[in-house]
Amino acid sequence: MGPPAADSDGLEWGRGATGVAGTVTADLALVDPGGTDLGTAALAAIAGPAAPDAAEADRQASSAQSAVAGAGHTLGPVSLLGLPSAMAAPPGWAGSLITVSNASASATADAGPAESSATTQATASGTVSYWTGTGYSVLSLSTANRDVVVAPASATLGSCTVTISGSFSAGGTSMSTVPGGSGVVGADATAGSPLQGSFHVQAACGAVLLADLTVTIDLGAVQAQAGVA
Repeated sequence: MGPPAADSDGLEWGRGATGVAGTVTADLALVDPGGTDLGTAALAAIAGPAAPDAAEADRQASSAQSAVAGAGHTLGPVSLLGLPSAMAAPPGWAGSLITVSNASASATADAGPAESSATTQATASGTVSYWTGTGYSVLSLSTANRDVVVAPASATLGSCTVTISGSFSAGGTSMSTVPGGSGVVGADATAGSPLQGSFHVQAACGAVLLADLTVTIDLGAVQAQAGVA
């Protein structure tokens, strides 16, 4: 991978990258007590990003022995908590309780005698679409810092019912620096997870309980920290 761009001072540096190929999925298949197939519910489908996540740290002689750290995180399309395919979904249902689109985030933290707090930054972009009971509401991750209780969604077939409910938090950025001398001795930048939440999935046919699941989801925050003595 090599040193950071334009690094020629011979001081310490580190870089790393990671990614997921293809789509990660989790499904729930249901059959009623009489053997009728209720279909499959797609609990999660998370596509790999077009580019890997990356992180970088560098100590720079050119800026009076500053420490610079940065990280970036990108998600492919995300669909969460579908209803079983053979059951009647509510009007307005588009296939899943929540979708996350075009989500990306970055964080940069700079510390050193020549640095200022303005160079420590965190950004986020993309959208979260969530079920309202009759359709969907869209939340922008560039401005989000919210807790959301999602309207329950239910599907039926004969005496069988599947219900999904839950809540999540989305987005939010924070930056902090510790001044020292004429510069900055400590810096922290964080872009919150595009979605972190807990959901309940219950399936029953009359008095017979088929499934009772708690699904916990965290799509990952991005943080960069830097400090100098």
